[in-house]
Amino acid sequence: MKLYKYMELIDLQAILDLRRSDLKKKNSLMFSTFSIALVCTTIFTALEQHSFNKTILYASELILFVGMFLIFQVWLKKEKLFPYLAIPVVFACNFTNIGLFGGASAIFLVIIFLTIISAVHFDQKLFILGYVLGFVNLILNTLLAPESEQFLHEIFSASILVYVLMGIVLFVLIKLNQAQFKKIEQFLMESELEQQEKASSSEFLHSEISVITDSLNKINEQIQNHVASQNEMQIAVSEISAGSQVQTEQINHISENAGATKALMDEMATVSLNLSTEAASASNASKNGLAKVSDLQSDMKELAESIQQLGNIFSNLTKKIEETNGFIVNIQGITEQTNLLALNASIEAARAGEAGKGFSVVAEEIRKLAEMTRETAVQITKNLSEVNSTNQSAFVQMNESSTKFNESLVAVGQVSGLFHEVGTILNNLNENFSSFSGTVENVKSQTFAVEAATKELAAVIEEATAGLEEMNATIETLNEDNQKIASYISETAQSAEKIKNT
Repeated sequence: MKLYKYMELIDLQAILDLRRSDLKKKNSLMFSTFSIALVCTTIFTALEQHSFNKTILYASELILFVGMFLIFQVWLKKEKLFPYLAIPVVFACNFTNIGLFGGASAIFLVIIFLTIISAVHFDQKLFILGYVLGFVNLILNTLLAPESEQFLHEIFSASILVYVLMGIVLFVLIKLNQAQFKKIEQFLMESELEQQEKASSSEFLHSEISVITDSLNKINEQIQNHVASQNEMQIAVSEISAGSQVQTEQINHISENAGATKALMDEMATVSLNLSTEAASASNASKNGLAKVSDLQSDMKELAESIQQLGNIFSNLTKKIEETNGFIVNIQGITEQTNLLALNASIEAARAGEAGKGFSVVAEEIRKLAEMTRETAVQITKNLSEVNSTNQSAFVQMNESSTKFNESLVAVGQVSGLFHEVGTILNNLNENFSSFSGTVENVKSQTFAVEAATKELAAVIEEATAGLEEMNATIETLNEDNQKIASYISETAQSAEKIKNT
């Protein structure tokens, strides 16, 4: 279905290209014919006397016609619009000529010429448009004819008859041309469709022949591989048949080795039992160690909490010392103010003379008391500074101890994890030893079965040797048949290749 749609698109595109090419040629024919006629008319009119206005009219018509052709045909690529605009324009210019200068016998010939130009494209709509405009121009040319052209009235009926007959002839020619063009389009579509079908059939046949050729080549390769494989099988069967006797001898050795294996299995069972006992002891020791590590981890967690609380106490102590330092600063300020007051009191007592001696003694005592208070405050500040420094050192060491203790706690956790892993490994090892002991017992029981089976196997090998000899003969027959089939397929592939290349 997609292929036929594609073919229809190709046919439609070919027809459109044909129509466009035909339209371009007809536009060019109309342009060249009418342009030559206008150029000749313009030159002839320019050579006549008192014909300047007509010359301007014809020259303007020529410029307008050339401009329309260049715009629609060359620039815009709208070839279909050019004739539908050009025909009304040239008839309009002819109508203007009749209106300005009156009717004339020459204009009758121009109308006939323009009507024929309208039929150049063999388009019914375009011809009817030009024919109707020409008919109107013909009537106006007779009605507006001057007295010098009165004979136009005399031949009006004849001119109408000629115009109608010409229109009938041209219309019939257009119909015949359109029918012929449709047949050409149909023939083109059928030709394109037939060509596409032939190409499709040829391509399909070529692809199918290619598939058949490839399949035959692959079959031939497979048969050659089968022949080679059968040759190898024949050689292998011969070797197996020759090796059967060697296998019989080896089976006897296997029977002897089975007895030795049984003795070794007894020793392995004893060793496995001892290892299982030791693994169980190690597992119990690991469980005890894990319990001790768990207790240690719990104690270390409690100690870590105690260290954390002690760190908080040191932090609060540091804050209290800082607050006390603030109080000492206040005391020192009060002491300085007291010294100033005592100094002022001494000065006032000295001014008072004898009356102020008692007050002077009191002021001196106050000053001494203030000095003693200042020295005491300085000593307290020094002691608090030393206590604060010691407290800071202890706080730092406490933090370092807490960090190291946390690291130790993590290490204890890791040790606990390792004890878990060791315990798991020891349990698995104990289970494996138990399983191994069971396996050893199974091997011991199977060793007896091997000894009996080897005797039966010797008899089976003798029968297999006879069967291998028969198989060798069968493979040889199949090999010959496959070689014949390979030759037939090779000939068929060559024939298909010849068909493909033709």
